[in-house]
Amino acid sequence: MIRMNIFTKVLSLLLLFLIPVVLLYTFTYNSSINVIQQQIVENQNGKLKFMVNQVSSQLQQLMDINILLSRDADAKEFAELNSDQYSTYDWVNIVRRLQNKLSYQSTLSSWKNDVRIFSSGNQLALASETPIPYEQLSINDRPTGRWVYDSKRESFFLYMKSANRTIIVETELYLDNILDMLSAFDTTGDGETLLYRPSDEKLLGNFPNSDYTETTMELRNLLRSVQLQDTGQMVREMHATRYSFHYSKSGISDFYVVNYVPLEDILAPVKQSSSLFYAGLTLLFGMSASLAYVLYRNIQIPLKRLIGGLSSMRRGDLSTRIQGESSREFTFLFHRFNEMAIQIQHLIETVYLEKIRLNEVTLKQLQSQINPHFLYNCLSYMINMSKLNDNKAVIAMGRHLSSYYRYTTRTEKQILPLHQELGHVSNYMEIQSMRFPYLRYECHVPQTMLEQNVPLLLIQPIVENCLQHGFPFPTEDACIVITGEEKGRDYLLRIEDNGVGLNEEQLQSLMELLQLPLSETTGCGLWNVHHRAVHHFGTDAGLSVQPSPLGGLSVLLHWRDQSMTTKEQSHDTIVNR
Repeated sequence: MIRMNIFTKVLSLLLLFLIPVVLLYTFTYNSSINVIQQQIVENQNGKLKFMVNQVSSQLQQLMDINILLSRDADAKEFAELNSDQYSTYDWVNIVRRLQNKLSYQSTLSSWKNDVRIFSSGNQLALASETPIPYEQLSINDRPTGRWVYDSKRESFFLYMKSANRTIIVETELYLDNILDMLSAFDTTGDGETLLYRPSDEKLLGNFPNSDYTETTMELRNLLRSVQLQDTGQMVREMHATRYSFHYSKSGISDFYVVNYVPLEDILAPVKQSSSLFYAGLTLLFGMSASLAYVLYRNIQIPLKRLIGGLSSMRRGDLSTRIQGESSREFTFLFHRFNEMAIQIQHLIETVYLEKIRLNEVTLKQLQSQINPHFLYNCLSYMINMSKLNDNKAVIAMGRHLSSYYRYTTRTEKQILPLHQELGHVSNYMEIQSMRFPYLRYECHVPQTMLEQNVPLLLIQPIVENCLQHGFPFPTEDACIVITGEEKGRDYLLRIEDNGVGLNEEQLQSLMELLQLPLSETTGCGLWNVHHRAVHHFGTDAGLSVQPSPLGGLSVLLHWRDQSMTTKEQSHDTIVNR
């Protein structure tokens, strides 16, 4: 029995998977191409038949008008007028009536046309538009009952004769009518439409001037080589592109209506998707083969070598790593790996607990640096209010100041709900508002966010910083706004003011200052809050600053919910490693 390695097995499985997929997709692709081509043929034939019927309907309408005029009683009287009657009232009346009929009949069709009557007996002529002179017509030479194309005048003409062959009714249909219909037909789909007459290889259509000669020559050569029936369809190549040709006899001067559609343009998205599919399949196979080869190189071969290295791992050589999978080998490797994991867990827990103790000491050191800087100002305010006999202000200031220091000097509980910290901020702003009546304070925090635990005195120093640096001088309508946002386990407090703010260079300097370690130039203000947040919530927490839409500075305090205890986090970290 042939034994295959992992690389050979993976390649064999890939081939067994890809071969039916490729066969199924190829069959589906060919079926889709055939269906699309059939739909193109049916769609174009239907549209072409509809357009030919429209042309035939218009032509028949004009022919009916022509026949009616050749049999009209006024036309007969017009043909019987002689020279003695040219100035009589009856002559004028007959001419006026007949000319009105010509004008009316000409406007019945939506196509622009002119209708004229020629009388050979008295050599008179009338037209629907402008007066025309009589033309010496050879009645016997004029083809009647069918449309004739005049290339010089670029119009189609229809002649009908009266029963006594003394009256000829001429209808002139301008070529622009047909070309406009062809253009309208082209706008509803792909390809081009034109008129073609096999007898003299005449082509009529909206050809661009740039390729008129080349296009007409190729079309003539192609159509000349085909025996045209009344209707038909064929696929031919022109300009190195495959086209689907559809034609139908129009009934106008032996012209055919020919429409040709570039199949390549219509099928291009399908072929492009097919190319992308095969390219993606090839890339997938290549990547899978590469992955199988990498697995073979990095798992199967090293596995036999690493079994002998387990003894060195037990002696403390942690640079050795185990990769790969095999039921027999991994039974042995997992046993040794578990022993190594126990040792690493013990070492990491020891180091982690020492780090926690160090962080607690650092937190207490940072918190001790937060001192009330406005005590003397508040006492001065109380003295001044007492001199003014404003006892209510003195009592209110005393209560707020008592609550303020009771909160800031508490040591029994360093972690409190957010609503208590915001209550402290509100108490602080009440004190400042009593001293500076122009101050305004707003707080908008979701109710669910208020129960989040935060370190003591985490937000009030930010608000104090806004007052000291954002409003160095008394300002009308000074405002500080606190807004809370929560997204899953992530929380954001935005403290912003409408004060003087900072420019871009100052913002950059402040962000760099927040990242500095503890030194003589740091350790208070925003730096203090930033590092307390980092120590409590982790490295993902902290402060950032940016310009505020209110016009001043916006300080962002962000953190993630610490839902696990320190011991659980330590355990998860060790297990994940």
